[in-house]
Amino acid sequence: MKSSLQRWLVLSVSMLFVILIGISQTAYAAEYTYHLAQGESARVSSQDGKTITATLKGAAFDYAKTTQSKGANGYGKGTESSSHTVTGDERLFITNTSNDIVTIAVDQDRAAIVRSESPALVSRWLQPGESAEITNIGITDEYFYVNGKNDQANYDEYNMLQSYEADHKGGRVLLEIARKIAITNREKEAIEVYAPHSYFKIETRQHPAVFHRYIETNKTLEINNVSDNIYYIYFDAAKGTMQYDYVSYLNNEIDRYGNSSDSSRQIGRIKYVVTNKGEEPLHVYGPYEVFALYEREDFALETKTLKKGESMQIVNTSAQSHPLNFKGTYEFAEYDNEGKVIDFDKGVLSSSKSIDSGSKIIISNSSEEDVEIIGPKAGVLYETVVYPPLIVNKREQSISYNEGLAIGETEKASNKMTKIVMVTTNNQQPIPILDGQKNAYLFARPFAKAKDVYTAVDSDLNGEVTSQTVRTEDGSLGNIDRIPNERNGPSDGYAQNRTSSYRSGNDGQLVAVMNDS
Repeated sequence: MKSSLQRWLVLSVSMLFVILIGISQTAYAAEYTYHLAQGESARVSSQDGKTITATLKGAAFDYAKTTQSKGANGYGKGTESSSHTVTGDERLFITNTSNDIVTIAVDQDRAAIVRSESPALVSRWLQPGESAEITNIGITDEYFYVNGKNDQANYDEYNMLQSYEADHKGGRVLLEIARKIAITNREKEAIEVYAPHSYFKIETRQHPAVFHRYIETNKTLEINNVSDNIYYIYFDAAKGTMQYDYVSYLNNEIDRYGNSSDSSRQIGRIKYVVTNKGEEPLHVYGPYEVFALYEREDFALETKTLKKGESMQIVNTSAQSHPLNFKGTYEFAEYDNEGKVIDFDKGVLSSSKSIDSGSKIIISNSSEEDVEIIGPKAGVLYETVVYPPLIVNKREQSISYNEGLAIGETEKASNKMTKIVMVTTNNQQPIPILDGQKNAYLFARPFAKAKDVYTAVDSDLNGEVTSQTVRTEDGSLGNIDRIPNERNGPSDGYAQNRTSSYRSGNDGQLVAVMNDS
């Protein structure tokens, strides 16, 4: 009995010894470590394709896990320690970025670990204002990382700008295969851009991704789109309040202009001129390589101010029409390119008016407050004049040239001005209007009410009174002379006379008032 017990104890101890030796040998194999010196890199893979674990320890290291068929499965920067699984065709790249040794612990029997000539990550530090270009050279769309605020410009595979963004907050950024992004550091300190080395290329860029200009009050910036595409530019101000004048030129002709507080503008292949009219700097930004920028000494728009009683002549010398903006109460007369009056009014309050090519407008301030004129600088001439657009007769009595014409007598008056005049009579007699060559071209029969403007072309001779009174709104008719034998009645070649919609004579025309009663 005793002998049997002894044999059992000996056998048990022997088996326990064998088990302990095996456990010790297995533990030793799992804890195999690989040492990386400063700046060195290694690659870890699974020998049989089954999952293994690699444990990294060190002060600082980069890592990237990649596959031959699916691209990157993860990457980053580590400190102290971290564990990473590797399976199938995955490869784990590790780079020591510290000044001390980094260790890699793996299962020696199942893991393969070798030195790598390629680092885990491609990385670039950017100082404030510095730029770089990141290109996806991999087999799939991939992410890269930016650890700070930055501007970005995105390009397709043909290197054509697709979009841009100012002050991107940073973090992971997706980049499609074969495409490129330009990055500019917008922080006040250096930032790092990094990505898996096998799938990205980072190159130095000489100019920024986005331009940033600050326009001081009453300063002007010219923005030229030098590309064949349309892009947005953006405006903002520190306190959120902005106001600017703008004018755009297409093929050196004015396309449009005005005053705005809009935060964005879509600009094609044009020249865009901006003047800051706000009280704080105007921030303008857009894609750098698309726009050429020039500081200008003049303003985007012409702004003229008229005091009470002052007048200005505005002439459109360009080949197209332009709108003009008027602020205040004013009176005006408008002339076409032949010098004929086409519109006039008084007491007009703040409006816009288009001026055709070759036309001119004479405007006068008829109020106590200032009148402001806003229009384009190019293609329009602004000239101060001493005469108003309208001369208004404020006398209540009529301007009479003959208070009692005898039957058959004719009174002639000539318009000595270069502007329109209004003529009225106090009865129903016909009035022929003669041109500069004394050819009658309009027979007008005024309405009975005094100061009505002629609107009819009528040869009716129904008047029965024996006197004729000529009245003008502005007193510009001059009494020439009385010609008893000249008869300008409607029966003298009326069928051959030209008719016109103009309500009164132009420069050099005669207004003949005749009593046929």
